[in-house]
Amino acid sequence: MSNLEILDLALNQLSGQIPSSIFNISSLEEIYLDGNSLSGEIPGEIGNLFGLETLSAPSSGLSGQIPASIFNISSLYSVNLANNSLSGSFRKVFRI
Repeated sequence: MSNLEILDLALNQLSGQIPSSIFNISSLEEIYLDGNSLSGEIPGEIGNLFGLETLSAPSSGLSGQIPASIFNISSLYSVNLANNSLSGSFRKVFRI
């Protein structure tokens, strides 16, 4: 899976926590987890995905703190985490 660029698991009725091993796939550019029944936090290992451009996980049952490591991903330009129970805030990291 070293060449996997898009991981689309939206609307698959997935439950449980996001496996942190997903964030070891360094080639990932887009992750879609929309509309599942996940639990727990976004793993801090998300910061390992330096080429990630899109993170979409609205209405996925996520909770906890938004990991600070997400702000280290300079390629990230689209984030949708709406309708979850996440805390924290996005600091201004994008220049237009």
